[in-house]
Amino acid sequence: MKSLIFYFSGSGNTKLIARTYASKFDAGSLVFPIGNPNVGIPNIGDFDIIGLGFPIHAFNAPEVVVKFAKSLPKGDKKVFIFRTSGEALHFNDHAARKVVRILRKKGYEVIQDFHYLMPYNMIFRHSPEMAKHMWIYARALVTYNTNKIIRGEYDKVRYSVFRGWHLPLFRIEWWFAHINGRHFKVDYDKCIQCGLCEKTCPVGNITIADGKIKFGKNCAMCMGCSFNCPKAAITPGIFKKKWKINGSYNLERIANDESIPFPCQDGTLKKRLLKYERYYKRADFLLNNEGISLK
Repeated sequence: MKSLIFYFSGSGNTKLIARTYASKFDAGSLVFPIGNPNVGIPNIGDFDIIGLGFPIHAFNAPEVVVKFAKSLPKGDKKVFIFRTSGEALHFNDHAARKVVRILRKKGYEVIQDFHYLMPYNMIFRHSPEMAKHMWIYARALVTYNTNKIIRGEYDKVRYSVFRGWHLPLFRIEWWFAHINGRHFKVDYDKCIQCGLCEKTCPVGNITIADGKIKFGKNCAMCMGCSFNCPKAAITPGIFKKKWKINGSYNLERIANDESIPFPCQDGTLKKRLLKYERYYKRADFLLNNEGISLK
């Protein structure tokens, strides 16, 4: 089964999940970033199954992902959805609803919608211990979900009308992103003019001219420019240092570091507000039933 997996990612978490999915399918599977309107998408007809992944923004899919879904040609392929975030709140359960509706109207069959917990890239930084815990589980859950797809075991993707009442309200984040993105600041005492922010912006919102970095009006609030800056020279708009963006977790290295305990024992799993215990209890049930090891 050859897959074409579209993804939108700022910190790299969703990209990592997308690549892990592709590695589980047949050779010739492809991962393709969402965002750049100047790059044509591959021919969907050349693939057996389609994946679509995104980070949850304000309990919704990012605006750029919704626009991408609208731009897709009509088709009859099966599609699996994967979402990433740093907390397991029920408010996140309906994040893909608008995207799924668009896909169904175009003729696609949505066969799976799964939420993966991944380390936060704003507000606070997870400990290496918790980051390792999140990634090892996410990697195993990708195997679980891929196995189901390959066997033809599809989910009934449904959303409650009443529990998704909040979605339109929080889409104000789309509008806010365009405003806030124009107020990103660069500390030129730190900036080394590497151009990484311009090269990696998934929506082409950053340009560099005469040594100055300019932010346009198309920001998607992925925070990738600030998160990935090697010198931490970019602060995210009006939030400034209140939304401190940290460097990469390097999850594969952390997962292979035997000096970092697993499972996590630092108390993070007990944080009731983030609902981690509930998420990992369900994950253990799914993985145990499938016989998938966390080693």
